[in-house]
Amino acid sequence: MNPLKLLLSFGTLALAVSSAHAVEGYKDVYLDREQDIVIHSVFCGDVNKFNSLRPSYVYTNTAKIDEGTYYYTTSYGDYSFTFKPIDGQSEHLRIRGLLKAGQTQKEQMVVDTCLVGPLQGLPPKLLNSLTQKILTSNDPTWDKTMIQYGSVAGRPAFAAGVYEDPRSTARNSEYDRKVYDSNQQYMEAAQQHFASKSEQLQNGLPKKLEDAIKYARQEDGATKGKVYPPIVEPAVWTTTSQKRYNDALSRQRQERDWDKVIQDNFDWLFSVIGRDNNVTSVQRVPTSPAQWNDQVLEQIVTVAASFGDGKSLKIDFVIKSEKVNRNIFDSLEDIAKKSNAARKSIIGGTKKIRDLIDPAQAKTLKVYSPTKKINLFFSPFRGKKAGDSWRYK
Repeated sequence: MNPLKLLLSFGTLALAVSSAHAVEGYKDVYLDREQDIVIHSVFCGDVNKFNSLRPSYVYTNTAKIDEGTYYYTTSYGDYSFTFKPIDGQSEHLRIRGLLKAGQTQKEQMVVDTCLVGPLQGLPPKLLNSLTQKILTSNDPTWDKTMIQYGSVAGRPAFAAGVYEDPRSTARNSEYDRKVYDSNQQYMEAAQQHFASKSEQLQNGLPKKLEDAIKYARQEDGATKGKVYPPIVEPAVWTTTSQKRYNDALSRQRQERDWDKVIQDNFDWLFSVIGRDNNVTSVQRVPTSPAQWNDQVLEQIVTVAASFGDGKSLKIDFVIKSEKVNRNIFDSLEDIAKKSNAARKSIIGGTKKIRDLIDPAQAKTLKVYSPTKKINLFFSPFRGKKAGDSWRYK
């Protein structure tokens, strides 16, 4: 009988599903990472119509595809191949039952025939495509090869429900732990760096507050009655003259707005402490340690100014760091999930696994003072921004 003239039907397979992805009467086949792995290139479909055959891959620890069920997982879900020899036919022909996307019912199985080795009469191009890739357990390209094939053929099972080989699992877990530890070291170094920079800024705040009050007394009312020079319209309107005229208007509006902001700061201060209340002392109040607020380190610093009327103005400043990478705060479990997603993605090894962060980079973390400009010293409190508060009593 010509093996390419087989008449197949599901009834001749006598297959029945007994458990999830298991086919009754066939053993489950799992890979042993410590043995050679053979990656078989096979073609399945209607062997009477060559153009219907589609390529596929099967992983084994043997030179041939044994009778049994092989399990795979992909980004699109799990599936299984169940192979059965055909009585009286070449071992290079196999009946294959396919269950995919979590299917478990016999009626859902797609049954076809697979060429798993060379047969006489096959076209040379098809013969040359029926290859076997042997991957030894100590092959330095083992991981890369498995990722490469996994992106198109799925990842094989090494045990029931296990699609990551023990050796790689241990190595990946070790690297993930290193990522986690380096993150923790970075955060600790960042906190130490922030504490040092914050201390420097805090030391300067009492004098800045005193200088800001003096500046307010000196400049209060300086813009009242201020005359802004008139802006004359051009005699001839051109594109250039129009632009120059508009720019002059814009600059004057900005100047007026700036003057108003500064005077509003002064008005706020004197509405709180009075215009004739002299400063007797200014000091920093002990503060609590810095805390992480989302991706930013923050520390509230209180400075108190005492006045001649016996009252005190306490101002709470917020010293902040720049944002750090959100991934720094990942738990070990989150790191493992993200790195495994990159390792096992459908595009294989093109996603970069996270690098270890150098804790020394924390020394470059920027820390911001809340009072860079003396004339804007009181703006955060007048505007009641979140975190900035004051008390006068």
